[in-house]
Amino acid sequence: MKKYAFLPAALLLLGSYTLTACSDDDTAAIPDTELTDTESATAHQLSRVLSMLCEDGELSTGWATRQVQPTVGEALNSATPFVRSMAVANEAEARDYFNALAGYMTDDECTQTTWQCDGIGTLAYHALNESDCFATIDVNIKQVPELETIRLVPVSALGENASDFEPYYSFGDVLRNTADSTIWVCGRPACAWAGKKKTYWFSFSLPEKHIKAVTKYANPCYFHKSSEAHLDKVKDFGSFFHLMHLVEGGWAIFKHRHPNGDVPISEVIPVLEENYEVLEALADDWLEAEDYFVPAAVDFPLEYELAFFLGSSVSGKKGTQRWYTFSTELYDGDFIDCTGPDFQPTAEEETINMNDAFFDIREYAQYGYPKSMPPFGIYNFPVRGLPISVKSGKELSTNLFATPDPDKELPGVGTKLEVLYKMPKHKFVYPKTK
Repeated sequence: MKKYAFLPAALLLLGSYTLTACSDDDTAAIPDTELTDTESATAHQLSRVLSMLCEDGELSTGWATRQVQPTVGEALNSATPFVRSMAVANEAEARDYFNALAGYMTDDECTQTTWQCDGIGTLAYHALNESDCFATIDVNIKQVPELETIRLVPVSALGENASDFEPYYSFGDVLRNTADSTIWVCGRPACAWAGKKKTYWFSFSLPEKHIKAVTKYANPCYFHKSSEAHLDKVKDFGSFFHLMHLVEGGWAIFKHRHPNGDVPISEVIPVLEENYEVLEALADDWLEAEDYFVPAAVDFPLEYELAFFLGSSVSGKKGTQRWYTFSTELYDGDFIDCTGPDFQPTAEEETINMNDAFFDIREYAQYGYPKSMPPFGIYNFPVRGLPISVKSGKELSTNLFATPDPDKELPGVGTKLEVLYKMPKHKFVYPKTK
């Protein structure tokens, strides 16, 4: 398999999507279909950006000229309402957020870069590493005119805006969306200590609308076409998912790699010795939760190697499939070296020529591996993997106007949403000061 830095779909398909210095947005040379077709490369870029900045990635006719209210972060100063602050643990987490927003992975040493897409605008990342601000993102998105700057700050910089609340949802709570029968697990609760007011939900369900069928070439292929928004959340959830299967070894290695406890686990769990037993108890209940959200036909050990398929782009007879791989290697039978809970997952991609190769994401969704090929055969796709989708609580609920209250049940439970499993409460210990 190929190791790679994610390439944006518009670069793969159109050449209209670039890393460059900021420039004026000129749409004169863009084909009309790019700004009207909801399946165009430009449309997919905008869907990802709006999902993260406004929690509204749905596109319909006229999407190129619509304007959407931002929901990211907090506007801390009434004199500068178009500047919003968002809590992160450090500059690395700030960069992860920008990577997810832009749809690619920058180098770990990157201190500034600019994303541009004709018809949408630009996003410019600047690492600062100052005591009250790790980085900024200059936003020039014509569909989000009321957002100019995102300040990525330590939670202490939010002051009272971080608030103090008891989160309603926990790791492992499972909901069903009755509109399409998809099943969602809470993989990132809200957390006042970390300045996180949003919940994030993850699904291995694969509804028909998320399948891109290409059947006119020699080898029919079926791709996972849902948005790649929230790459950072997939990375964190995959590491947490692995940790739930390998708490003892994972906790030891996490502490070894982060002796100062400056990097939280899955954004919201501080590295404190008191939290080890909480994680052990959470892991026991997590396995029960998996019975509700992992497809029933998936019967392989989930702790050793697993890929989360993020999505694909298709151009002509070629399709590019992208995923994160989480793996754990065993040495001498008793020493665990994890490359998954610090556990740096590997971003990978493969381009499939449909005259030469076959790919069917539906098989991964049902069985967790490509059933039409030998489970341990030699091919360019993961041996084990599941398609994954991500939604914030706002996107999952019936609340169309604001981020739902972090200490209340999501709007839509009892109508659009059905509770399948409520995890027993596991209370983590938080430092008094951060």
